[in-house]
Amino acid sequence: MTPSDQYGRRNSAFSLVELVMVMAAIVVLVGIVIGGTRKMMDSARESNTRALLRAMSAIATEYEVKTGRKISHIDEDDGSHSALLKKKELPGTITEFVQKAQQVPATRKMLESLDSEFYTNISDTDTTMHIQDAWGVPLIYMRKNINSGTPEDPAGTGADPFSKFLPEHHDPFFSSAGPDNEWGNFLLNLNDSDPANRQNARLREDNLYSFELD
Repeated sequence: MTPSDQYGRRNSAFSLVELVMVMAAIVVLVGIVIGGTRKMMDSARESNTRALLRAMSAIATEYEVKTGRKISHIDEDDGSHSALLKKKELPGTITEFVQKAQQVPATRKMLESLDSEFYTNISDTDTTMHIQDAWGVPLIYMRKNINSGTPEDPAGTGADPFSKFLPEHHDPFFSSAGPDNEWGNFLLNLNDSDPANRQNARLREDNLYSFELD
């Protein structure tokens, strides 16, 4: 083997090491780009959802101006939560709001001016309109929320069955579960001795509320 052959072999081996290092660097860069892109997308979604919550608050205010009353989040026909409880899901409260707002020309126009990403059908098979946030999860609407329950008895005396999922507030408000799509539990303490309870309580930390944007 000539010296030139040995040099060529060493040069090829060195190039292979360089190639591996370049590939590793590319993998790291791709990871950074993907992570950065996700953060940017979540930031944009949060901004869009905050704007949506403000728009929904404006619709609620306009409805009250035009009708002299606030929209309830319960079944107003019998004064109970029966219709919502049958659905077994919190987002049912937003359909109650939308259906009432659609009956007033001014607020119906405001609803229809929302982007179709937010004001949309519940599903391909259910044409009922509702409002969803930028993460595709229905908003919650509450006429008011009184947290008088306990972790063992979430409803409590006079409390709304949904109160544990939301902060106490005595005026109408809208809420988004945020990027994790989890509501958490407001009846649980962030410093609870039970790790599962602490985790459930922390789920509420990225939620967004219209009354915080005033």
